[in-house]
Amino acid sequence: MDQENKEQFLSKPTAFLTSGSLVALMLASLAFRVVVSERPLSMGEWGLSLGLISVLGTLIVYDLTRYRLPQVVTLPLILCGLVFTYQTASSDIYLHLAATLAGYALILALHLYWRVFRGQDGIGMGDARLVAAAGAWFGPLWLPIFLTLGSSLGIVSVFLARGLTAQNRSADELAIPFGPALCLAFWIIWVFHSFDVSPFV
Repeated sequence: MDQENKEQFLSKPTAFLTSGSLVALMLASLAFRVVVSERPLSMGEWGLSLGLISVLGTLIVYDLTRYRLPQVVTLPLILCGLVFTYQTASSDIYLHLAATLAGYALILALHLYWRVFRGQDGIGMGDARLVAAAGAWFGPLWLPIFLTLGSSLGIVSVFLARGLTAQNRSADELAIPFGPALCLAFWIIWVFHSFDVSPFV
């Protein structure tokens, strides 16, 4: 994202408040799924779910305040996704690895398109690593759903930006990070995926 000629979407205090609200929303959705689920979560599922909330919350804070998704968080998230797949469904590891590479390649292609033909960074490589992580965790069947959901949430954030800035700035003049939308999509897929309510099961 080219930020030199763009203004920040949120002030830092508002960004931290927004991040906290999104983390609270993730915790509330986890509690809701626990209540409506027909079976209790295992200790492993609790640990993974709370760990993912910590990781995704960190990424949301970073992207809203610094407009970047650090490699020190996203790369281990990819690795953990592949390890999780190997431990729980080893026969699917190659499909998940393919989804990891496909997700990264797709965002890389969009990044290069914006850089070459538009002269700016329309989407960052941190987003590419986050999409790759979704491929590692959820595989090729869920990746299109993740991308659709993330894009939809991203569009909603653009409309919110336009509503908040209609009087003095256009959304095109703002730096609106895509990472939080992807993080929310990641969490939504995880909640449904981890409770065995996948339409592909």
